[in-house]
Amino acid sequence: SSAYTPKDPGLLVVGAPLRDNNIDKTIPAIWEEMTRLKEGPISAVEIVRAKSTMRSSRIYEKQTVGGLARKLGFFEGTAGDHTFEETYYRRIQEVTVEEILNVAQKYLRAERLTLSLCHPQKDRCDEKELLSLLDKLARSRPGVSTPAPRDEITAFRLKNGIQVVLKPNHDLPLVA
Repeated sequence: SSAYTPKDPGLLVVGAPLRDNNIDKTIPAIWEEMTRLKEGPISAVEIVRAKSTMRSSRIYEKQTVGGLARKLGFFEGTAGDHTFEETYYRRIQEVTVEEILNVAQKYLRAERLTLSLCHPQKDRCDEKELLSLLDKLARSRPGVSTPAPRDEITAFRLKNGIQVVLKPNHDLPLVA
């Protein structure tokens, strides 16, 4: 997972490479992990491990000139300051278990979910089955609303063959 949030409200991305035949197992597993984050504080061991992973990735990302350039570009693009790295990692070290719980309860909600699948055309997923799975997951927890209705989504194909799917979400001042 990753977060794109230093400068503006942003995105929390959870990704998983998988085969289509595992979607019905993978999506509920990710959903359960997000639910676990919302229902109770993570352990001190988990937060120490996550912070340690972030520190080590900071070192590995700068082992090449390309990695350093990517890092500088990342902070310039997301924070508006290529020197923001020190502040960013200091803030990560300051994060508490309680803050993680509060943020998870506020943002990890079904109505904020966007599911995106990238797969070979020959391995098409059944859209109705996916929507049914998401609806079932959302209803499995009291007080959780279901994902937005399908009629809010617009799809079209560009001249180059790329399919574009649009779903309005006015929570953030951006287009993604």
